[in-house]
Formats: sequence, C-alpha cells, structure tokens
Amino acid sequence: MIDVTWTDEGQRIIHYKFQRGWSWDDLYAAESQSLEMAARVAPQPVHIVLDMRESQVIPHNALSHITVVMKRQPPNLASVMFIGANAFVKVLVNMMERLRLNDKTPMIYLNSEKELETRINAINDVDSTSQ
Repeated sequence: MIDVTWTDEGQRIIHYKFQRGWSWDDLYAAESQSLEMAARVAPQPVHIVLDMRESQVIPHNALSHITVVMKRQPPNLASVMFIGANAFVKVLVNMMERLRLNDKTPMIYLNSEKELETRINAINDVDSTSQ
C-alpha cells in the first residue's frame, strides 16, 4: 500500500508514503491519484516526496516499472525528493535520470526528517513570497 496526501495546505507537495509490502499496482494507483492532484492545482508547481522509510524492499522488475512511472510525470512537477531510499533505489533512479534526456526535474535524496522539513519550509517560503 502507498498513501498519497498533500503535505501542505497550499497543495504544493504531494507525499507518497510507501508501506511495507507495497506492489507495482499500488504504485500505479498512487501515481494516478497524484497526477489528478497535480492537475487540479496546475499550473502551480508541485513537488513530490517519495517516503520509503517504512519499506526497504522493491518488488521484482523494478527497472521496467520505474521507467513507465518516470515517463508519466505531471507537467507542473518541480522536483522529486526521496527520503529513506536505499542504495538499490538510488542506483535505479540515477540510471533512469541519465536516460531521460528532455526532463531536467531535480531528484533530491534526503537523509533525515530534518532535511525534509527544511526543504518543505523552503518551498513554502518561496511560494508564499511569490504570491
């Protein structure tokens, strides 16, 4: 299972929380939900947090599924932040980043809740000053 929620009241940050035992079907359902969420606030930029702290195991055939998901990102995506990503996930994503020639959306790896809070606060501060 993967829970998908807004992290902030301004609807700028979509948070995917991966639970132990998630499947690719769960990821596709979460992706569909987040695409709808992002479309509702477009053209406002959105940031995605992929929180993998509770799930360190990736289902089989990761490369093919991650390729599909990375090709279907919302047009208003500003960044993707990973928290709790293990070495395997980092290697997969780094490999996929090199293959996506036209998309320069930053992929950011965070090591702690404090780093995540700092990023979220920075996003909200920038967005509140631009209104």
